[in-house]
Amino acid sequence: MTYPKNFTSLLLLVIGIVLIVFAIAISNAGYSQMLLGENSKDLSWGPTLFRGLLLFHGGLLIALGLFWKKFSRNKSKNGHLSVENNSSLLTPKFPVFLIGLSVIAFILRLINSNSDLWVDEVFTLVDFVRHPMGQILTSFPSQNQHMFYSALARISFDIFGESAWALRLPSILFGVGSIWAIFFLGKKILGPREAILASVLMTVSY
Repeated sequence: MTYPKNFTSLLLLVIGIVLIVFAIAISNAGYSQMLLGENSKDLSWGPTLFRGLLLFHGGLLIALGLFWKKFSRNKSKNGHLSVENNSSLLTPKFPVFLIGLSVIAFILRLINSNSDLWVDEVFTLVDFVRHPMGQILTSFPSQNQHMFYSALARISFDIFGESAWALRLPSILFGVGSIWAIFFLGKKILGPREAILASVLMTVSY
């Protein structure tokens, strides 16, 4: 599937504008209401920082979108592939190969995924995942709070119910996804043979 040359530029502009709109349109009290269900001051300066980061990244994406054509052209002249040409990295045989590895990896990771929880998993479950999403996203009482993971596990619980395998489902999915990541990284840096070997090792890695 091919996209127009200006597709990436337009996408960056749209995302950047959306981020800026969210930063301006929603107040600190609005973010507190969304996350905690009430207008609370418990978040302190967090919403202000969050809005500032939205503005910063929105502006950055807009600037990148405006200069994307020039950036891509310079990358191509320097001997690197531009984003528009990266589709050549994915030859027809590799998707089938990676999908096959992904299926194998998913099955291997599902085996015994409903076994007893490890100690750190119990702490994650009790201290974070069982709490409402707003509390998960606004509290960091210990280093065992991996916020993105806790939020994904909460979503998994909401969909599948509370169980050991549902708690581990984000790990399972990201473990499968890492096979694709290591393949494309290895292919770009070392070549297809090394990328294939690394992907196979990742598939069966305990």
